[in-house]
Amino acid sequence: MGQNIFFKKNGKFYTYSHKFFQILPWLIILFSVSYILIMLVLSYLIDFKGMDVLGLGSWLKSMYSGYPIFWIYAFTEGSPTEHIQWYFIFTSVVLAAFCFIMRSRRYSKVYWTWLLMLIGLTLMFFEDYYNIRHKTVDFISSYYSIAPSTKFMFLHLRTAVELFLYTVLGIIMIIALIYILKDKRESLRGKKFLVMGYLFYAVASFSSATRGIGNWYARLGRAILGDNWIDMAALVTQRPYRGNLGFYFMDFVFEEPLELMGAAFITASLIYFVKYWRNNRIS
Repeated sequence: MGQNIFFKKNGKFYTYSHKFFQILPWLIILFSVSYILIMLVLSYLIDFKGMDVLGLGSWLKSMYSGYPIFWIYAFTEGSPTEHIQWYFIFTSVVLAAFCFIMRSRRYSKVYWTWLLMLIGLTLMFFEDYYNIRHKTVDFISSYYSIAPSTKFMFLHLRTAVELFLYTVLGIIMIIALIYILKDKRESLRGKKFLVMGYLFYAVASFSSATRGIGNWYARLGRAILGDNWIDMAALVTQRPYRGNLGFYFMDFVFEEPLELMGAAFITASLIYFVKYWRNNRIS
């Protein structure tokens, strides 16, 4: 066995790919935290301090003249942050499928725990990528002629739809989590990372589903922006951001990093589950 291929630990030989996959989950978390911190620092310097860091301020004015605000660019729908999240969730779907297939083959029966996890993650991916809840609200409001201008009815419709969809998704994911946590044959570290992922998503989902109650997203966002709201509002001319900066600040700067960390922890946990299963051949 060549030294370039194997290393010895606790009397056993391991490949260096084993070592790489041991640290890969931590690399995913480190990357995600570093990315979020960099985006937040740049947002603070460019949007709150008016600094043209690396020419990004000038670039935003030329490329996004309707909303030359860095925190909007960094965290909006289809932003770099959301793209990274999509990659993580899609990777999680693939890893969950692998766990389901391999465990079902091992036990010669459908392994319902991982099937539920696979279904839940797939729904998460399509919901995040296609905004199913928003399209559902648009369809219902159009069918029953509920215009956004009738704020009371529209906000409560959106809250009801989001609570329903998140409840269905939450039930599927929570059942899968409970059975995975109860299974002593699964990775303990994978379980810990999975719980962390769930916690991040729980905060983001609950906040998103209740944001219409008392319009607290807009109120809190406006309070955080403070006097900077006036300067930013003068720069933003494109709808729907214009006039709603407080709401979108919470929707983007608060909610998107939570979802990214949730996706990162779930992806990292599934790597541990796959690695643990391959190393121990659960029986």
